[in-house]
Amino acid sequence: MVGHDASLALVIYEYQPDGVNGGQIMAEDAFPQHLARKMGASLAQLHELDSAAVGSLDDSRPILPSPELLEGIPDSMFESLSINQMEVWRILQGDAGLREGVSRLLEQERLAPRVPAHCDVRMDQFLVVDDEVILTDWEEFRLADAARDVGSFIGEWMYRAILDIVTVRGDAEDAEFELDERTILTRGVEKILRLQPVISAFWDEYMRQRTDSAVELTDRALAFAGWHMIDRLLAGAAVRSRISGVERAAAGVGRRLLISPGKYVRAMGMG
Repeated sequence: MVGHDASLALVIYEYQPDGVNGGQIMAEDAFPQHLARKMGASLAQLHELDSAAVGSLDDSRPILPSPELLEGIPDSMFESLSINQMEVWRILQGDAGLREGVSRLLEQERLAPRVPAHCDVRMDQFLVVDDEVILTDWEEFRLADAARDVGSFIGEWMYRAILDIVTVRGDAEDAEFELDERTILTRGVEKILRLQPVISAFWDEYMRQRTDSAVELTDRALAFAGWHMIDRLLAGAAVRSRISGVERAAAGVGRRLLISPGKYVRAMGMG
């Protein structure tokens, strides 16, 4: 940060002409594990900050996930939704298991320690400059559960893995396949295992620099990873006229993570 002026609502940052956002590196299928470790370290350092030294921070809970919206949409919001968004909310609201899982997660979050947290972690929020990592876009910065940030990072990679089921990213050059049910399941496992080392590298470095209970944070982080994948479905519905089958599948995997996070600790390389 170069400077700021509250009266003008102006914030100025140093321009980084050679910066590449993490989403681009992810999309190019060339994401090195050492970058994942640096991203884990950056979030750990953020979460270890003394909140009193940072100053007065918003301590309200982020809007999503919302048990209220899983029960019903207010008129003001309903009027701005597309047909596609309405359909997604209809599916989510009709899922009793999801509603129960969200309520349980938010209760766990209420009891968890609050730390300075980014609360909008995505791969494109990380800027890589000369092999160093800069975390950007602080609009949602507040006191919150660290598991939100960790879960969002993991959720980004899980979402990428499921979407890659229908691509040849990481496959042999001559790979050919037909998407029957068995192939979808097989490729889903293969894609997750291929990206698992990135999650493990991030997690190991993050936990190495944190003092929280690993067991408690692990389950909450995986549950928030699951919500992140559902949130991506909501975001997609806002900008596209049709949600693809693979996007629905990713949300389905997210639902399982959110409802039963403890079952997937080993599969995520976090055990």
